[in-house]
Amino acid sequence: ESVSVVGAGYIGVEVASTLAELDPSCEVALFGKELLRGCEPANRKHTEVRLEELGVMKGPGRVEAAGDGGVIWRSAPEDPLESHECDLTIITGAMATPTAGCSLNPPPAPVRNSSGNTGRSGRGGGLDRVAVDDWLRIAPGVYCIGDAASAGAAPNA
Repeated sequence: ESVSVVGAGYIGVEVASTLAELDPSCEVALFGKELLRGCEPANRKHTEVRLEELGVMKGPGRVEAAGDGGVIWRSAPEDPLESHECDLTIITGAMATPTAGCSLNPPPAPVRNSSGNTGRSGRGGGLDRVAVDDWLRIAPGVYCIGDAASAGAAPNA
C-alpha cells in the first residue's frame, strides 16, 4: 500500500509520520513547498531527520493535481511535472487546492468564506477550502483533512 500526503505543515507531517510508524510496510510520501513553514529551524531539522528515519519520501515543491491514483507535482516552477502513483491521497494543506485530477462529477469548487472571497490568505482575506463529504472524502481514494477541508459551509460561518 502507498499513501501520498499533500501539505507539509503540522497536520501533514503528523499524518505522514503516524502512518509510517503504524505500518512500516506502507510507502508514505509527503509533498509540500516547505516543511513546517514558520517552525523553528532546529525543529524543522529534527523533523526532517525523523521523517527520513521513518522512510517517508519527501517531494519538495508544488502539487499541481491530486487524484485517486496519485499526485502530479513539480519541484520548482521551471521544472517538468513529475507523477507519483499511490493507493490513497490525503490533502492537508490550507494553501493546497490541487483537486483538478479528482474523479468527481463535477469536481469540488473552493468554498467561499463569509465575505464571499475565495482568495488565499493575504489576498482578499479568505482561504480556499475544499468541499468534502461526511467522511472528509473529495473522491474515491482522495481525502482532505485539516485547514484545507470545509464540510460545505463557509470557513468563517
